[in-house]
Amino acid sequence: MFIVLVKALIAAGADRKPQNKFGETAIMIAAENGYGEIVELLNKVSDDTDLQSKSKRRCIEKTN
Repeated sequence: MFIVLVKALIAAGADRKPQNKFGETAIMIAAENGYGEIVELLNKVSDDTDLQSKSKRRCIEKTN
């Protein structure tokens, strides 16, 4: 269900790298919450996998 929304936002030109007050990006939040399909999609269209949150965690660490 969320994948449809994410695809629509990407198609509409939404910023793919915004960070919330904790420094987390959409791909980090998707990874942390088990949305693998969204992580794969965002990974294809963005290069924010190396960004760190304020707690110094990267996207790959959010999956653990």
